[in-house]
Amino acid sequence: MTRTVFIDPALKSEAGHHLRLSIELSKAANRLGHKPVWLAHRDLDSRLVPDFVQFVPTFASGIYERQIGLFGRTLRPIIGERRALRSSFGERAWEVQLRRKWPTPLLNGDRCRELIEVLRAQAPMKSDHLIIHSADPQTLDMLSTWVASQSRSDIPEIHVRTCWSSSNMPFADYGGGFANVLARLASMSRVLTVSAETPAGARRLADETGLHVDVVPHLLDEATLRLQPRHASSGPLIVGWLGEPRPEKGTRILPDIIRRVLDAKPAREMKFLLQCGGRTSRKARKFDARLAEFGDAVEKLDVGVSQDVYLAALNRCDILLLPYDPDVYPPERGSGAVVEALLTAKPIVATAGTFAASLITIGNGCIGTDATSLAEGLVRIGSDYECYLRGALEARDNARKMYDPSATYCLLIGRTAEGAPSHRQDALGA
Repeated sequence: MTRTVFIDPALKSEAGHHLRLSIELSKAANRLGHKPVWLAHRDLDSRLVPDFVQFVPTFASGIYERQIGLFGRTLRPIIGERRALRSSFGERAWEVQLRRKWPTPLLNGDRCRELIEVLRAQAPMKSDHLIIHSADPQTLDMLSTWVASQSRSDIPEIHVRTCWSSSNMPFADYGGGFANVLARLASMSRVLTVSAETPAGARRLADETGLHVDVVPHLLDEATLRLQPRHASSGPLIVGWLGEPRPEKGTRILPDIIRRVLDAKPAREMKFLLQCGGRTSRKARKFDARLAEFGDAVEKLDVGVSQDVYLAALNRCDILLLPYDPDVYPPERGSGAVVEALLTAKPIVATAGTFAASLITIGNGCIGTDATSLAEGLVRIGSDYECYLRGALEARDNARKMYDPSATYCLLIGRTAEGAPSHRQDALGA
């Protein structure tokens, strides 16, 4: 049986998109008779793993953490597992560079060693698929280290999909940068397919690598797609700001937007549901203090809630607000939240120059450039909600065929729905 092996150190919990994306792609693989295998974080709760998936606990750390370097691994038997092994004794740039010139296990970071050991035990065959659906430079470099040790004719098909953006993602310079690491992997692979999450991301990556890069968009699960929009009722419209509450998603201007909206639309007409609760950091407390003036007009949803809780919150929202900063959230970087808004018929308000703004057509939302114009967009939708809802319903119907999980899986692995190789795979195969 053909195996589809997903490699993802960030596959650890329900937070973010990693679990849902893995589940939907695994369902599609299973429908084609491929056996899904997850090489995931060791802390992933096995109860979150579908019955048809083989879960192999692999990684002790995630993609946003440094690998433990040579000195740290020397100290680990003496001082035990401590945070300092990554912060103070993490992998150095010279170790990465030297490993490429002198490929010895001595220079492999801890996560690299974990992947190589598990791949050795799994013994993937050339008919199998290795998928990194949320690729970062560290994970690509780890896989290329394993590939370099294999006979080229026996290497499985490798499929890389990325939502990476060098402008604001951590470890952007790792191994010379994402494009450089990807080009190295391509030079050693037997069959490699490459895709990005957005058209802008695909164009940029193709320019940087010279490879053919397709667009494989964000996937939604079936439960999300079943959500139905509510029509205007006697209660206030709910504006949702959902997802990880990071600064690039508009924390700086969000209070000003809310203040301007409530000046025009009091709480009996419009309220806000913000996913920023349950955090205790200094920055989180400072942000909460800025929201205190709005009282009951703002409701907080905890960060990292279960999928059922998140979907219930999404279902309550009438409008999705995405005030992302295009300087640090560029158009090549996608957004699961805006795709969820599009495919569940939520009118959208987004910042110009972002991927979210590219999904707004005439009638399904408004585009702004600052707190004032974004607030004006929300007020405009709130004043004529049924009109914008009709536009959102039309946009949803036009877009749904683009986000079919089975078709997306076939695109990701370079196959047609009938299982034949696509032109992209013929072009990249050795």
